[in-house]
Amino acid sequence: MNSKIGDFTVNELEQIKNECVRLHLNYGLGIPLTKKIHNLFHEIYGTSNNNEIQFNEFRNRYENGEFEALFN
Repeated sequence: MNSKIGDFTVNELEQIKNECVRLHLNYGLGIPLTKKIHNLFHEIYGTSNNNEIQFNEFRNRYENGEFEALFN
């Protein structure tokens, strides 16, 4: 499995880009997160039926520093 962007071929990077665009157009809420932040969101809000309201609440809590100690 490739672990660095330089490990991918130009064709593979193009396929990844195209898939990201496809998913964004299909779901519309795509926001890049680190794995740690993504996992924290699901620890708090579960892993199914998540919605924009939950994410906005999480984002506000994150931006207000509620989880700061977890990332230092």
